[in-house]
Amino acid sequence: MRRIRFASIRSIAAGAALAASATVVEAQICTPFTDVAAGDGFCGSIQWMYNRGITLGCAENQYCPAQFVRRDQMAAFMFRLGNVVHQQGGNAFGATAVLGTTDAHAIDVRVANERVMRFEPHAISPNVIGGSQHNSVEAGVRGATIAGGGVAANVPDPFTLPEAPNRVTDDYGTIGGGFANVAGNDAGSLRPWATVGGGARNVASGRSSTIGGGYNNRADGETSTVAGGFLNTAVGSYSSSPGGARNDALGDFSFAAGYRAKAVSDGCFVWADSVESNFVCGTPNAFIVRATGGVVIRSAVAPEAGVILGAGSSTWAMGSDRDAKDNVAPVDPRGVLDRLVDVPIATWNYSAQPPQVRHMGPMAQDLHAAFGLGESDRHITSIDADGIALAAIQGLNSKLEQRDAALRAAQRAADREIAALKREIAALHRAVEVLTARTTAEGRVAHTR
Repeated sequence: MRRIRFASIRSIAAGAALAASATVVEAQICTPFTDVAAGDGFCGSIQWMYNRGITLGCAENQYCPAQFVRRDQMAAFMFRLGNVVHQQGGNAFGATAVLGTTDAHAIDVRVANERVMRFEPHAISPNVIGGSQHNSVEAGVRGATIAGGGVAANVPDPFTLPEAPNRVTDDYGTIGGGFANVAGNDAGSLRPWATVGGGARNVASGRSSTIGGGYNNRADGETSTVAGGFLNTAVGSYSSSPGGARNDALGDFSFAAGYRAKAVSDGCFVWADSVESNFVCGTPNAFIVRATGGVVIRSAVAPEAGVILGAGSSTWAMGSDRDAKDNVAPVDPRGVLDRLVDVPIATWNYSAQPPQVRHMGPMAQDLHAAFGLGESDRHITSIDADGIALAAIQGLNSKLEQRDAALRAAQRAADREIAALKREIAALHRAVEVLTARTTAEGRVAHTR
């Protein structure tokens, strides 16, 4: 077989190594090859090829650096090299593949000669920047992620204006997509772990703040959250707005949802309907709801149980459907009245309220001891209080009717006695008249004599 002297095996090793990697590999000890000196200028390249299975040597622990390379040997080298470098259609490495650099420069992935992904190194945690080549991470920031989206500032877009790239300005900030979103306070302060899921023109500037999406929302408070919607803000620490529009959770631990709900004080919970006016909670730790179409609270489904606050009403309507009740038993109204009479009624104030805020009523323990109603002896349900009052009214009515009947009977007896007396008096009157007439007549006779 004719041998073709293309180059020494040293040259092939060096060329293969440089073709597969643009970086220069530092010289290493040429183990296991004993016939290549450690200080040989090609030792590093030979070691690189051996470590990647491109060359196996000419014999055990022998490299034979001075031998020429045949065409079939060159084919074997190139075939093995092809399994090391990335190639069209993919590779089968038999282990985890590695794509990257060994220096401190970023890697850009380009499509149509425009960057679609960048990997920026950092000693603690690298940054990943996807989407528009105008998306950016503030210098010095670590652990940031921009998954995609973004567009150059003021570039026309069919959806909305004005457009802008996505930016992460503080450590470990995350933006999922959309455009013109900012994770961080953009003012050089340390506000890590801010997240914007997507949408447009959203700013999560608080430490550990989150915006799910929507448009023109802000989460400025520490660990604050805006799920989405339009022009919602979460300013207080640990405040939240689940969506809607023009809601402001300004107090710490506050909640504002619906439309134009304003949770001004700490701990406020505000839910506002679609009425075109602000609904403000200015009392700390208050729960307020605006529902001009009414409120329904269900505590059971089949059959239904709960309460209803009708539109425009100021009182709760309690469920009392006959079909929703079991074990119906009649009561003795007179007995209810008699037991109620023995229940103490007093005025008092709740311990959690000022002394001047007075109330009137029984103690739950007394009412429960007298009637055994309700879920516990520490609460009085209004339907039970109403039922006791109504039954007592019926019992009182029964007593009054009984008394009235006795009075009517006594009156009838008295009327009969009076009628009899009147008849007797009339008879006496007639007798007196007869006697008077007789006496007068006898007097006249005596006078004439």
